[in-house]
Amino acid sequence: MPGPLEGVRVIDLTAVLLGPFATQHLADMGADVIKVEPPEGDLLRVSGGSMGRDKSMGPIYMAANRNKRSLCLDLKKPAACAVLKDLIRTADLFIHNSRPAAIERLGLGYDDLKKINSSIIYAYSLGYARKGPYGHKPAFDDLVQGVSGAASLQSRVDGQPPRFMPSLIADKTTGLHLCIAVLGALYHRKCTGEGQMIEVPMLETLASFWLTEHLFGATWTPERGAMGYDRIINKFRHPFPTRNGYVCALPYTDAHWLTFFEIVERPDLAKDKRFADRTERPKHFSELYQVLDSLLKHRTTEEWLEAFDKADIPAMPVRTLEELFDDPHLKATGFFTEREHPTEGPITTFASPLDFEKTKVEFRRHAPRIGEDGVEVLREAGLSDAAIDRLGPDAVPDEAAAGYRRYRLSLAARAIWPAVLRLRRSWREHAVQAEAQLAAAAAVIAAVPDPLIMIDRHRRIVRSNAAAAEFIGAGAQPRDLAAALRNPVLLAAADAVLRGEPIRSVEFALSGPVERVLRAHFALIGE
Repeated sequence: MPGPLEGVRVIDLTAVLLGPFATQHLADMGADVIKVEPPEGDLLRVSGGSMGRDKSMGPIYMAANRNKRSLCLDLKKPAACAVLKDLIRTADLFIHNSRPAAIERLGLGYDDLKKINSSIIYAYSLGYARKGPYGHKPAFDDLVQGVSGAASLQSRVDGQPPRFMPSLIADKTTGLHLCIAVLGALYHRKCTGEGQMIEVPMLETLASFWLTEHLFGATWTPERGAMGYDRIINKFRHPFPTRNGYVCALPYTDAHWLTFFEIVERPDLAKDKRFADRTERPKHFSELYQVLDSLLKHRTTEEWLEAFDKADIPAMPVRTLEELFDDPHLKATGFFTEREHPTEGPITTFASPLDFEKTKVEFRRHAPRIGEDGVEVLREAGLSDAAIDRLGPDAVPDEAAAGYRRYRLSLAARAIWPAVLRLRRSWREHAVQAEAQLAAAAAVIAAVPDPLIMIDRHRRIVRSNAAAAEFIGAGAQPRDLAAALRNPVLLAAADAVLRGEPIRSVEFALSGPVERVLRAHFALIGE
């Protein structure tokens, strides 16, 4: 069954982590999220280093952009902005995390867009609320951790200098709030038909996040105590050491604590009012945690977990990130899945934590390459292939245009593939036939215009059937044949299919080694 947001179309100009994290949740719930990227792509693509085969498919990018489609437009060009506005006319949500002044210079402010789509929901996130003195400043996770008090929280615990938390907590927390705000606006529009603008700033989001528990004594005027929830910022609050590792245990009620003291063989503590009474215990967490720190070292983590489970005392083991892969609970719930990625090969993905009974959240597609779905999206907007080609560099960057040509070639390859399967034979047996096959295709080759021959100017191009024959006949391995897919035979065959010619008119060009060329092509484009 489709996700709960099926039918919602999102034009997504967000980049880095905050916005993509928000829109991935929308995409997971079934929204059609069209990720609009500049020629260089989302900066998140290369964050953390380029480890993969495709250097634009970084690990953090792939983790935050599943279930989306990518359209590459150079929005510095008026023609590109015009194309984007055509898409916005039929969209439900326009979302970005650029500074407002920059987006408004492109003619993409809320006042501009509601003229062409009066019910559009216009959502954006920025570092600091626009109406405040920081509103014009750039923002990144580290900066917001610092100004929101997050970096100094650890200092309250251990007295050390402020330091950042080892997670992009500002980006992800604000991203979740942005997603929540969008859901509220979608419901309002369903009830009233009204669109609206939404602003979700990082500083205000993170400040409210910390202050929920840490406003504490400053809740009252005048203050009735210090800020900071003392149990949470206690320097003795940490996982307890065991004989072979660590365990997290949290007796919470009075009954929990009494049972806990019996299990750890310290019944005398149950008589100590500092620890046994829930009204007194918060005043003495430092002493209590110091006592507990020495009580669990004589048994293993597994022994303590078994004892605590029997007594219904909340407890869990301490895992490293690497150990999560073998966690029995995550294995049972299918949290991790190995999938075959079009360019990266086998990769590990993790599931959305959302689980709807009826409108299931599903993994539908990998995070897209730059402009991977451009032709598809532009066709849906009513543009013909000829019109897409005419956009040229004024709207579609060269690299994206090359990708769009690969997309059209892939459509032809799908039509040709059944014929290829019927003609499968061994590589070596047919290598000697390559030159004859390529020569026989000369008549088709002659009809192919030069632009189709150039698929990607940054890769090797085989420009003539003779060169292709020599390349294939030399016994090149299938991996090397990725270069040969630019030969005119395959391009001509694909072009013939696109023109609607019968399959049998190009079958001669696809048997033997050319079949391997097509296979290499499938590996390259992700079929």
